[in-house]
Amino acid sequence: MKRTSHAVLGLAAIAALAGPPQQANAAQEAEASSDDRVLHLEARVEALELELTATRSLLDEAVSYLQAQGQAARRLSSSLDAAEAAGFTAGINYRSRELLLDGWRNSLQATQTRLPGSPPQAAPQD
Repeated sequence: MKRTSHAVLGLAAIAALAGPPQQANAAQEAEASSDDRVLHLEARVEALELELTATRSLLDEAVSYLQAQGQAARRLSSSLDAAEAAGFTAGINYRSRELLLDGWRNSLQATQTRLPGSPPQAAPQD
């Protein structure tokens, strides 16, 4: 019986001595894992910042282009009005010219509707 209790005490002492280094190793591994995670997240944030900068630049270019198209559509619409006032629709087959101007104006109106960065507009009533 004494041998059994000595063996149990010996095993308990060995387990007690083996316990803390394993816990220290686990803590070191957790800390290393945490450091790796932080480094990974920092790298990811940097990559996302670069992507965001590129996307913003592209978006700014697209909005600028679309706004220029809207302005060009307004100028062309004014030119069509001036051409009509100057007598463009008069003459042979004037109805086809009126239809052409109407279709062109509808297209130009669509070009000017819902431009990115512009205040919301009411939908045109047909």
